[in-house]
Formats: sequence, structure tokens, C-alpha cells
Amino acid sequence: MQKRSLLIGLNLILLAIQYIIFIDDWRQATLKTAMMILAGVIGGIDVIWLVRYINHLFKTNYYLLKLKEYQELFRMISLVSSSLINAGYVGFELWLGIKSQSIWFILLASYYLALFLSRFYLTFLLFFIGLIFVTLYSKKIQTLTEVETITIAAFTFYNVIVALKNFITNRKSQAYLLKADTYLSFSVSLISLYSLQTTMLLTFWKSQAFYDQMTIYTGIGILSLLIMTNFSLVRSSYRL
Repeated sequence: MQKRSLLIGLNLILLAIQYIIFIDDWRQATLKTAMMILAGVIGGIDVIWLVRYINHLFKTNYYLLKLKEYQELFRMISLVSSSLINAGYVGFELWLGIKSQSIWFILLASYYLALFLSRFYLTFLLFFIGLIFVTLYSKKIQTLTEVETITIAAFTFYNVIVALKNFITNRKSQAYLLKADTYLSFSVSLISLYSLQTTMLLTFWKSQAFYDQMTIYTGIGILSLLIMTNFSLVRSSYRL
């Protein structure tokens, strides 16, 4: 009960600082960045709690326990459907790049395609480093329409949910293909979050200093996570 009350309190803080982050016209980009980092920490606590809660459901719910009899079939169906959705989103990002004549969207589509086509992709970290520099210096990452922004946000949340589901269901699996898919879905969710952040900053915040700081900080953080994920992915790939 105390943990739940603490979680509710943290989320109230998270809701309160959204005004500071996106609405209040603060002039200090560093202070705004600190608020974003705090929001990220609280969001991370939410994710950890959600993973534990879902894991508890899988262990105690009668219907979910019955589904375990068919879990390998469901995992393969999930793998195929996730691949199809990611392939469709590659086409969407490519269309945005051609429409806006933006190298950023085309590079992002290429990165998604690389993740989609290959399990062994350690060298493709260079593409993400290039994506960070393009995000900083490109002048043609345009503000998107409402429908386009919603599409990016929906794909991001879908990828985060898939990554959490794969982690919960595949962490004890002995099938290395499913383990590799878990690492891939985690990587795709990180890139999706980076893409959504860039879109939201362009839409709601016009300070170039704050935009640059968030691009660099989150870029370094995601790059570090991608490196660790890649080493795990390479280990699984050698076993395939």
C-alpha cells in the first residue's frame, strides 16, 4: 500500500512538471533539461512497476496461466506481426522523408530497415551517431501535422509495449531467435522514443539551446543502451 501511494505521488509530480516542460515559457534551458531528466526518472519507475505488475499477473491469473500452454505459438505470431508493423513504419518514415525532403527522416527509415533486416548489426551504431548529428544540424526537420505526430507517438507506445511484453515472456526462453527478437524490439523502442522526442521538441519548444541539449543528452544515453543491447544481441546471433 505504501509503495502504491508513493507511486501515485511520483506520478502527480510527473503531471505537475509537464506544465514546466512544455507550456511555461522558461528562459533557462538547463533548468528545463533538469525537469525533463526528472520526468524521465519518474517515468522509468513507472515502467519498472508496470513490468513487475504484469509479471505478477502472469504468475497468478488463471487465464494467463492457461495461455502458457500455447506460449511458443503466441510468441511466433507476435514476432511475425511485429515485423510486419515495423516494415510498414519503415515505409511511413521514408514517405515523410520524401515528402519533406528531409535527410533526417530518410536516415531514420534506413536505421529502422537495418534493424528489421539484420540481427547482427553492431556496425549500425554508426548510423545512430550520424542520426544525432543530423538531428542537431539539419534545417529540414519540419513540424509535422497532427495525424503524422499521432502516428509517430502511436508507433512509439506500441514499440515500448512490445519491448516490455517480449522481455517478460522471453527472458526465460531457450529459443535464441526469440531472445534476439527481444533485444531488437528494445532497440527499436529506444529509437522510437528518440524520434518522438525530436518531434515533440519541434512542436512544443522553440529554444535551440534546449533542443540541442536534449538531443545530445538523450542521444548519448540511448547510444549507451544500444551498445549494451548490441553486445547481448551479438551473443544471441552467434548461437543462431
